Amino acid sequence: MAKAWISYAVGVVMGQFEPGVENGLGRGRFDPQTAQQLRALKDQDGLLVVDKDHPDDLGTKVLAVLEVIFGEAGADKLIGRGLGTAGDPLGLLRDYLADKFFKEHIKKYRKRPIYWYLRSARGNYGL
Repeated sequence: MAKAWISYAVGVVMGQFEPGVENGLGRGRFDPQTAQQLRALKDQDGLLVVDKDHPDDLGTKVLAVLEVIFGEAGADKLIGRGLGTAGDPLGLLRDYLADKFFKEHIKKYRKRPIYWYLRSARGNYGL
């Protein structure tokens, strides 16, 4: 279930889900204030990177969504349990998003992904 919440958070950041919007995809059952906070975290151009020093870092934005929904401690606990490891929640999340998340995403959507992950030739940078 934790990975489903991480996937939902990616959808919020990418603009796929519209929390609190009547008849919106992935609207959830959030109070109006929480829904507004989640909608405000949507990236404007939908282009995010896996880079801790970049203002459009996917891991940082996904963590922000999880913190709005569960609180800081709850988000940290969800990430630790969902990814089955201990350590810095943001680092764990960023590693998961850069590696396993997109592989799982492609498998889930039968090679017709909603999100695309582009990597440099050496695999050391992703968009």
